[in-house]
Amino acid sequence: MVILQADASIRQKACWFNITCALAEQEIQLNNIDYDTMDPVSKTEYQDLIRKITTANTDALSSAKDSMLFTTSDQLEQGASTLYFITSNLVGSGPMSKTLDMEGREAAVGLIEEMSEGFKKIDVPDPNKLVPFIEGTTGSVMAIMEGLNSILLSNDPNEIPLTDFERAADLPYDTDIPEGDEADIPDDPEVALRQNAMRLTRIQAVEQVKKMTTLVDEIGETTIKNMVVGEELKTNSPLGMQMIMAKMAGSSTVGRDTNNDGIPDRPLRFEFDNSKSVIQFPLGFCPSAPGFVLEYNDIGLPIGVCDGQWGFVFKEWETITAVSKASFQCHSLPVLSLTCSRPTRQRPGG
Repeated sequence: MVILQADASIRQKACWFNITCALAEQEIQLNNIDYDTMDPVSKTEYQDLIRKITTANTDALSSAKDSMLFTTSDQLEQGASTLYFITSNLVGSGPMSKTLDMEGREAAVGLIEEMSEGFKKIDVPDPNKLVPFIEGTTGSVMAIMEGLNSILLSNDPNEIPLTDFERAADLPYDTDIPEGDEADIPDDPEVALRQNAMRLTRIQAVEQVKKMTTLVDEIGETTIKNMVVGEELKTNSPLGMQMIMAKMAGSSTVGRDTNNDGIPDRPLRFEFDNSKSVIQFPLGFCPSAPGFVLEYNDIGLPIGVCDGQWGFVFKEWETITAVSKASFQCHSLPVLSLTCSRPTRQRPGG
């Protein structure tokens, strides 16, 4: 495991693993590159470099997925660190975002799945020890999604990683009838093959985004189960994803009574540390009540009590997240997803 981390760290910093740096050593400026006007030798060198980086990324992620164990919080932190060292180099110049192909993304998602499953079986008395694991994992998810942006938001086959195109002939052919501009089947077999590879890559990319958002939700929910009532944890990944996780008694979700008159007058509210996003619930908010809000009598007192213990997970993303999954949809914003659930397992004292 230490060897994997060291290898990933070295590759992250190595000039020969950075397209901009490697080409600069050859006195080629990336922003001046026009692949179509390259001479055959330059094209071959460029493709070899991208192919080498892509293959090495996939090999490293597959090795980590197959060899790492996650039975302690320290091992979770080491796994997330290794994953982030590998994926963070995807963010930057355009070509670097294409150095994680379908196989590499599957290996990365598989590694996150292994960590999430291991996390479910671990009791962590101090949730603060989970911060490096959560930030490393969510940072990696952000890096992978940044790499996917160009695929999901583009119909240009040139945005697909080189190694995916080289395997295009072995991909299953998409027999669904395309729509829109793709409804016309090209006469040129090579063009048709490239378009098919594009469609299949986009389909798989969407599924991988769904998996990753679900896994982030699972990690948030498992974190809640390791918390006691009244605890709150905030994380901020290096690439812009923030999370707030809190565990509360139902009596606290209705709002605070600041003047001791028995009537809540300050609503439940959460604020992110590094953005202007705010989550505020209505006075009397109660996840167990019909309509999620307690009814009040004529003098303003709540009718009944809010029972149970509740976990809240708030996530702010700075990239596309296509879908979100929540056991209780508290709110809906373009860059914000929220989960509210009743914990089914908790550590002693929770």
